[in-house]
Amino acid sequence: TEAYCGEELHQMYMSLLGAVGYLYLTRMDMLVFIAACQRHAHNPQIIHVKRLNVIVRWVQRNPKRLTYKGMKSADDTHLRIVSDAAFKKEEDSGHSVRGALYIRCHGNSTDYMKGTTRGHLLEHVSRQQRRVVRSTFSAELQGACDTQDKGFILVQILHEIATGEHLSSSAMKLRDHGGYAVPMCLYIDAMSVHTAIVATFIKTPADNSLLVHLHYLRELLDHDVLHALAWSDTRDMLGDGMTKGTVDRHAIHQV
Repeated sequence: TEAYCGEELHQMYMSLLGAVGYLYLTRMDMLVFIAACQRHAHNPQIIHVKRLNVIVRWVQRNPKRLTYKGMKSADDTHLRIVSDAAFKKEEDSGHSVRGALYIRCHGNSTDYMKGTTRGHLLEHVSRQQRRVVRSTFSAELQGACDTQDKGFILVQILHEIATGEHLSSSAMKLRDHGGYAVPMCLYIDAMSVHTAIVATFIKTPADNSLLVHLHYLRELLDHDVLHALAWSDTRDMLGDGMTKGTVDRHAIHQV
């Protein structure tokens, strides 16, 4: 199983992996496994071929579809941005996976952001961190920043749906000073990151380069661009299933 694939088997692996890649559109429960196979696309081993075949068989035996139930009001909503990261150190390499869920939920006040409410999944992400991370704190913080960056695209779309088309100049003002028709709330499960961001005086972390990332999220909160930053227990973290394959996949679809 540790032997590398020959040219013909490698081509078949790439072909099947490309087909499975279309599951990124709807099968958020499978993204973390597909991403793991994609990391070895350039030089796969026999074991990776077997794992890809297992993924295909499981998907075929467990067909799923996303369903969207109606909300009380399409205008009275907020955008929940759920961010999670999994930092792992391997024997010969280190990598970190980040996951994110973007959910439009009922209610636009802080009270609605605290509890369970019905929502519509708009986007989901499960991929490697684009920056080098050296600790769980770094992985969670930089993952949250990247997740929030994509949230601006979605909230701008929702804002224009509610208020009409905007010029780039007005969109930039919203980005810098807030005022979106749909408020955003960022959810993370790293208490150390949450505490560092909301502290009265932000302290320089052990990794000095992370200071600007802390100030970035704090600035969004201070300017009311980001309506709230919420901490969620890891056992209740929706994004946890986007970074860990040991989570029950059926539970993700129930959410």
